[in-house]
Amino acid sequence: MSKVFTAFAISPGLALGTLYLCRPTHQERSNAPEPDPKRRLTQQLRKECDALAQLAQRPDLSDSQRALLDADRLLLEDPELHQAIFEVIDTGQDADDACLQVFTEYAKQFEQLDDLHLAHRGRDILCLGERLARRLSGLSHGLPEQLDEDSLLVVHDLTAAEFIHLPKQHLCGVVLERGNVDDHLAILLRSAGIPTLVMTDALSRLSELSGLLDADKGQLTLATNDTDLELFAATLAQWQQRREKHLACLADNAATGDGERVWLGANIGSVEEADKVAQYHLDGIGLLRSEFLYMAEGHWPDEARQLSLYRAIARQLDGAPLIIRTFDFGADKALPGLNLVEANPALGQRAIRLGLAQPERLKTQLAAIIRLAMEYPVKLLLPMISLPEELEGVLAQLAQVKAELAMNPPLPVGIMVETPAAVLMLDAMADKLDFASVGTNDLAQYCYAADRNNANVSPHYPQLSPALIRLLHQLSRQAKALELPLSLCGELASEPRALPLLLAMGLRSFSITPVRSAEIKYQLQQYRQAEGKALLAKALACTHKRELLALLNDCVSR
Repeated sequence: MSKVFTAFAISPGLALGTLYLCRPTHQERSNAPEPDPKRRLTQQLRKECDALAQLAQRPDLSDSQRALLDADRLLLEDPELHQAIFEVIDTGQDADDACLQVFTEYAKQFEQLDDLHLAHRGRDILCLGERLARRLSGLSHGLPEQLDEDSLLVVHDLTAAEFIHLPKQHLCGVVLERGNVDDHLAILLRSAGIPTLVMTDALSRLSELSGLLDADKGQLTLATNDTDLELFAATLAQWQQRREKHLACLADNAATGDGERVWLGANIGSVEEADKVAQYHLDGIGLLRSEFLYMAEGHWPDEARQLSLYRAIARQLDGAPLIIRTFDFGADKALPGLNLVEANPALGQRAIRLGLAQPERLKTQLAAIIRLAMEYPVKLLLPMISLPEELEGVLAQLAQVKAELAMNPPLPVGIMVETPAAVLMLDAMADKLDFASVGTNDLAQYCYAADRNNANVSPHYPQLSPALIRLLHQLSRQAKALELPLSLCGELASEPRALPLLLAMGLRSFSITPVRSAEIKYQLQQYRQAEGKALLAKALACTHKRELLALLNDCVSR
């Protein structure tokens, strides 16, 4: 009988292969003291830096991959780091132990920061230190030089350089012992299309059997007999057939089975991602998460730099719309200098509240967006607006900046509907708005009073549940009565089971994770309004999450 392990997915998809367990090869250590540990450390650091510099020259790497390699190299070249390790060596420690101690201390300093981006950098630093310590101690890292069969790599952690070095032929999936959905490695894995799970103590819990890695469900199933393998192969074949059906729709216009056109945009957070609009045949950018541009810079960019970043994105769109959300710092995102230390950041000074509290930062961003709107079709999206007073405060700043610049380009203004208060007060704000966009990630969080970044309450934060469906239905009816265009840009827009309900509510504008474009277009083509209305009526009558999911699983074509 097959054995099933649950895990946390950080890169979607399905993969079948033999588990390849990456365990470092241990060697006996000599009891004799090292003759010159500092010299050996310096030599190893230089070798690592040279290897990273050479790796960064590969023509197949993206700018973001090169940036990750450069960040590692600059850390390894840091004289303060060298001195810190030398001081530990002076206490009598071997070079490898001293190296691991200092890198661990560095990593802890980063991981304790409220800025999630920098905290994830702490994990990168620890992984880099562990690799360097292994090299100094003469241990093999356990990673394969080549893979001779379809494999699922099981490894404690990977640096960006180790991932780039991995043989990609026959690498079907990855199981990590530590990782996060938005750390650097996860971004690389998703970009490469490699399904990945995070499972604590995976190396001690798993054995070298064949397995089916289902990152869509968060499961790894190990085969114990030929019957299991046949079932796995059939499951993978069905998944691949569905994927081929989806991919056949990729170049199609987004439209329902009734022939009604749907606007489908991309959620992005970097200049590089702008090319996904053309790659996945989307209609524009429905959500530019501007704070991620600033986090990539590592500091608050001035107006000229912000304009340069926005312009680099707009140039790639060939006239397609670009919706820029003003910075959404706070909660799990921060920059140095923002002073966002709060006991409960999810309910604290975040997004537009921070912009109103630090108006010069908001005005700088508004100025860059206004200048961009003189050249390209741009819309302005305001996050976490809950009160009419907040909207009026931002609009007053927008008018002031326009007057100071003596510029008044076309610039439609919308709000993110992310709190129950925004739903209830939409009628009081509609006459000042050109559109609204639903951020279902935060709307669900505040609807359920469950922090979406807290794994302990994840069962209490369902993206698909009767409460959220009823709230969205109320919102869509209200927007229609107000004649206010409504779109949806949260993760729910990329959930095929939710799509017929959202369409039946009247939504015809979505912004999605670009890689889901083909699947969403396929689901749109299956939709018929009469069937959708009947499904919505049944969904609104559901009272339990399991009841709703059973209904949608039965009705929605995968």
